[in-house]
Amino acid sequence: KGRKGILEQSYKDLPAKEDEEVYLRQRVLTNQLEQMPLFIVGTFLCALLVNGKVASILSLVWVVLRRMYASTYKRAGGKKLKQIGLAKFTVPCYFICNTMVMAAGIQAVRGYVR
Repeated sequence: KGRKGILEQSYKDLPAKEDEEVYLRQRVLTNQLEQMPLFIVGTFLCALLVNGKVASILSLVWVVLRRMYASTYKRAGGKKLKQIGLAKFTVPCYFICNTMVMAAGIQAVRGYVR
């Protein structure tokens, strides 16, 4: 009954013992590493199979959004996860990566069918 959802928690509610600044920076790095495989594969396949310029523009937007994500998260000391507003950076990044992968997949199928 007294439990908080993850979005209602701040750093002080978590069981972690390191300094909050270290924790936030580590979360930024961890999230970046989680997204890199999809980004690298998607960018490479989109550039190879679809269009290099399209892949480069989408990649540039992804990089800018990820940089904004990192800056926002690092400055989030003392805020609840819901207050930080990370979804406005994370969701578009996933859409960009998935778009590149899907475009490459569609192009690969089209090439195979021909």
